Amino acid sequence: MTNDEPRMLPDCHLAVHAKGLRTTLVLLVVMLVTGCCGNRDGAESRVRPSYRSQDVRFRNAEARLELAGTLTLPTATGPHPAVILISGTGPQDRDETVAGHKPFLVLAEYLARRGIAVLRYDDRGVGASTGDFAAATIRDFASDGRAAVKFLQSQKEIDGRRIGLAGHSEGGIVAPMVALDIPGQVAFLVLLAAPGLPGEQIFYLQDAVEARAMGTDEATIARSRTRKQQIFTVLKGEPKLDKAADILRRVMKSMSLTVEEESQLAVQGLKLDDLINQQIRMLNSAAMRLFLVYDPVPALMRVTVPVLALTGERDLQVPPDENLPVIEAALAAGTCPDYTVRKMPGLNHLFQTSQTGLPRDYASIKETVAPAALETIADWILSTGQQRTRGAR
Repeated sequence: MTNDEPRMLPDCHLAVHAKGLRTTLVLLVVMLVTGCCGNRDGAESRVRPSYRSQDVRFRNAEARLELAGTLTLPTATGPHPAVILISGTGPQDRDETVAGHKPFLVLAEYLARRGIAVLRYDDRGVGASTGDFAAATIRDFASDGRAAVKFLQSQKEIDGRRIGLAGHSEGGIVAPMVALDIPGQVAFLVLLAAPGLPGEQIFYLQDAVEARAMGTDEATIARSRTRKQQIFTVLKGEPKLDKAADILRRVMKSMSLTVEEESQLAVQGLKLDDLINQQIRMLNSAAMRLFLVYDPVPALMRVTVPVLALTGERDLQVPPDENLPVIEAALAAGTCPDYTVRKMPGLNHLFQTSQTGLPRDYASIKETVAPAALETIADWILSTGQQRTRGAR
């Protein structure tokens, strides 16, 4: 997920962690240059055609807001195939800036050098985009994605038959929604660290996998899951926000704290009531409620365009062994004409080369996006686009 994913800490009352299914997903589900350029090694150094970028604005008439972004174009004469980047959980700028890295900037520049135009944009209510991010759900982000497709269709340098979507983390849930909303207008999907499981299961899985990687004992992991189950049960069972808030407050106050958790609160200078209120504001929202229960599988089974699904081997936020098989099975059982599902060796949730996969290491890794990931994405898009042009699909 990315500023992603919703995660919760201290475990006792779910303080949300940052980055990974918008930092925090609501997690949901977490992404991928420091400075202005990103990594220029590996694959990028071998592909040197230049590109040009321009700031753009386009309107989402349905939501009555305006989105601001950057369109990166190859210098060669068009029309070009194009891809729209859809960010992960949390309020993201057009570069999906996280931990000092700008993965969407790196990806846009690389793809443009390979002859693929890229549109990336600030989330609604973020940066130069208008709208209210806090009130938005994944369905609202799909609305923004549809507006982005419509904008690219109006650009003479873009091949309207070859416009695809690339969603990272939670964006990997949004992208298929967009494709299904406007049949025949999206040519392909790239799902980067996308969840295959419902949001609630992603939360449990993410917390357990990361905790084990940090050496946490199983009893503590089980206690964390039980607490979250109690909270999620309230969110799923009580539709009225005010009533749910009262129940959540009682449930959270009934949770006994360990000595270590009490110490953490003291060190941070936080009162328990203040932390509980903070967590309730974050959790008791339309976005979280939808994310918890949304199952990506039905949408994946209805997809009718080629799909590339990539997840890093060391992704601890959307673990590959539990999510990729679900995605592959859904695509195989449904109407997808062609799909490639791949676990990328040694890469984390941001597609950096990583030894641990832990989110705390994102900032210390110099690489923004591994060359292998960049190459795989570009090669697949170009190959898929050529086949579609020949009528193979």
